[in-house]
Amino acid sequence: MNIKIKIIYIALVLFLLVIPVFKVEAMTIVVNPPQEPMQIGKTSLINITLSNRDQSKEINALEGIVKISAPHNVVAITTGGSIFNLWPTKPSLKNNEISFTGGTQSGVFGSALKIFTIAVKPQTSKDIRIDFQNVNAYLNDGLGTKVVVSGLPLNIPVSEAVSEEDELDDLISLDTQPPQSFEIDLGRDPSLYEGKYFISFYAIDNESGIKKYEVKETGYPLVRSGSIYILQNQSLSGEVEVRAIDNAGNQRIKTVSLQDSVPWTKVILAILILYLIGVLVRKIFKITRKIDV
Repeated sequence: MNIKIKIIYIALVLFLLVIPVFKVEAMTIVVNPPQEPMQIGKTSLINITLSNRDQSKEINALEGIVKISAPHNVVAITTGGSIFNLWPTKPSLKNNEISFTGGTQSGVFGSALKIFTIAVKPQTSKDIRIDFQNVNAYLNDGLGTKVVVSGLPLNIPVSEAVSEEDELDDLISLDTQPPQSFEIDLGRDPSLYEGKYFISFYAIDNESGIKKYEVKETGYPLVRSGSIYILQNQSLSGEVEVRAIDNAGNQRIKTVSLQDSVPWTKVILAILILYLIGVLVRKIFKITRKIDV
């Protein structure tokens, strides 16, 4: 293996370890290169992490763009082990940019908080450069205060040696556990989806990451879905089955009765309001009759 590449990697790792010591309070997004030098033909994993050591500035959302100089070398992007389990915009590659918006129900802080992982398979020995753009965090302060997150560009060297190793396959092969149990929530909003009923669900997989969801309604075929699914049966009868499948093929299945998911408190309130309106109308009618007499 090229001695120069090894020296560069050792210096790179030491540099990344020293940064947090001098920037304890800074909120930064960091590139964590593979532990071993990248090689032509070898699939390596690059972790994108967040350093936020200020407990008084817990965050619950992060958005931004990761720019990569050789997008054709990207073979996959996974969110396994991420601090975020809500993805309004799941990390996805377009041209040379990976856009993302992630969130979590509770605030988080700490160092080396994993956001997502990029699997890269270099085709040449040219350095791979990773840079950041428009990265913002939102504090868990009840106001969603916006904080600009800094990030340093990084050039990751690629050895001229050729290898067929695949760190992504290794990661997937070790994942034998299904995604964690999750809940299915029924919702309806006049301003969304033409006022139709929909369900939402968010599964977590800390190993290989969630690959896809599949939904099956009673009387309808199985379909692939995102984390929000508009019900085809708007009468809320029957059941709906959601399958969360990770990148290793493990799956977690959750089934819920739509009738049991109806927010009965709202139904009861609506009936009560209608009853009160009926009583009021009858009283007005009686008063009107007395006046006519």
